[in-house]
Amino acid sequence: MTTLQTRPHRSSRKAFTRPRLLVELCLLVLGYLAYSGTRVAVRGDHALAMHNGRLVYHVERRWAPEVWLNQVVNAHVTLAKISGYYYTTLHFIVTLVVICWLYWRHPEHYRPLRTTLIAGTLIALVGFWLFPVAPPRDVVPNLTDTVAHWDIMELAAPRSGNSVANLYAAMPSLHVGWAVWCAFVIWWVYRQRHPVLATLGFIYPILTTLVVLATANHYLLDCIGGVAAIGTGMLVARAFGEWPGHRRKKEAEAAAREVEAAANEAEASESYAGVRVADGVQPEHDLRDADVTVGRNASVLHRFGRRDVHFLLGRRATRPADTNSDGDRR
Repeated sequence: MTTLQTRPHRSSRKAFTRPRLLVELCLLVLGYLAYSGTRVAVRGDHALAMHNGRLVYHVERRWAPEVWLNQVVNAHVTLAKISGYYYTTLHFIVTLVVICWLYWRHPEHYRPLRTTLIAGTLIALVGFWLFPVAPPRDVVPNLTDTVAHWDIMELAAPRSGNSVANLYAAMPSLHVGWAVWCAFVIWWVYRQRHPVLATLGFIYPILTTLVVLATANHYLLDCIGGVAAIGTGMLVARAFGEWPGHRRKKEAEAAAREVEAAANEAEASESYAGVRVADGVQPEHDLRDADVTVGRNASVLHRFGRRDVHFLLGRRATRPADTNSDGDRR
């Protein structure tokens, strides 16, 4: 009987290895330069941004919560300052921590989720360029600019001339988009082992949405746009064949066919070896070749399971040769 030898599968090695760190750092730098360039490009188009801001607020003004959230938060000094520091710092810090953790601890999920983040951010940058929108603090009367009013991180105050923030990058909201991405990463990694923990991650984008609205930096439609940008980024990752479920299914289908072909080749080799034994010829070399052929893909059964492999191929999970006369598996 031919034995299955364990040997890493080519696709599994690729899926579980980390990308080159230098390449990933270059992608981060290019993303920052793209964001900064977009900020400079739309910074001076004040009239168009104000017009678009009024248009957005006109669409949502009957059901938007920006005004009363802003009043509630700024009525309490501590809550206002917490919201201001949350807005100016956490979207960069949390996103950077999550992507580093994903790269180091879960490289098998890194590539598709990184592609999702990059694609969603690029889509948002295109939105900043084509549809600059002044934030509600500049458009809606009687709103308090929380960051500027409470002097939160003076260099990042949205109204300051030396601001590091994009003055007219309200639509879509990258604060919300990145928060949704972080929550999705936590959910995707822990959805099977720790489903409760995975679900709790979505508290972060909910809090982020409340903060960006309460500090008068985004409209509700901006938040919806941020979610849509990341969702579109997921579709882009899937289109490139990098979406986790899609990629795993394709790998399983290809690997299952390889296993079946190797098994057929091994059976043929064993039959040929049996004939040679009958003729008095030593079959060890042939059997060794058969073992190596099957062993190339044996790790696939470990990764996907025999039942999953045969299910994807539309075959029964148990082959007749794998059962004895009593119906039990060998």
